[in-house]
Amino acid sequence: MSFTTDFISALDLAIRYLNISAESFVFIFGIIGNILNIIVFISLKTFRTNPCAFCLLILSISDSGMLLFNTLPNIFVNIFKVYGNVNSMFPCKISIAFGQVFGLMSHMIMCVAVIDQCMSTSTYERRQGINLKLMRCLIVIFIFVSILHGIPFLVFYDFQPLPGINATACVPKNKDGPFAKYAIYVSFPIIQGFIPISIMSVFGLMAFRNVRTMSKRKVSIIRLRLEQ
Repeated sequence: MSFTTDFISALDLAIRYLNISAESFVFIFGIIGNILNIIVFISLKTFRTNPCAFCLLILSISDSGMLLFNTLPNIFVNIFKVYGNVNSMFPCKISIAFGQVFGLMSHMIMCVAVIDQCMSTSTYERRQGINLKLMRCLIVIFIFVSILHGIPFLVFYDFQPLPGINATACVPKNKDGPFAKYAIYVSFPIIQGFIPISIMSVFGLMAFRNVRTMSKRKVSIIRLRLEQ
């Protein structure tokens, strides 16, 4: 019995250190990469009027927010082990709400970026991506929708005691309430899972097909010129 308990404790400790190492790696290099992206997209004049570059600029800012409000609190949770010990540093409501806001915004921006690439690589007759004015309007709409999506998490989430152990977790106040079911069965798996993955997969494959078609056309044109 003692051996089993020691083994479980050692395994739990190893998993904690692995999580801390992996999340720290993602956080450090993610923040550095996003900061470099922001500097490049802001400083170079070429990218200031490019709608795709503007989209990637906002995406870098959004990803940085998700790292700060989602990944960083998880690192401290694993370090201190007990969730309540980080309550003063990262309040549950703030962490979960801002994590949802930046997470949904990142997913929507990635979707519109893939759609823009698909439109830009379409046939010669219709080839036209999203212009800068429309991209800015879409980003404003995405920010507004993301904030609306995050407000309920700010209201309904809080630290709740875990049964059987001396610890707390950031969960809905009413675990059997409508919002808890919405978060578990709709928000996480569908809104931030299935829908963005499906959109990016479909339009990504279409963009790939368009690029291959363009390459084949160029090869055909080169062959015709060589034959002449």
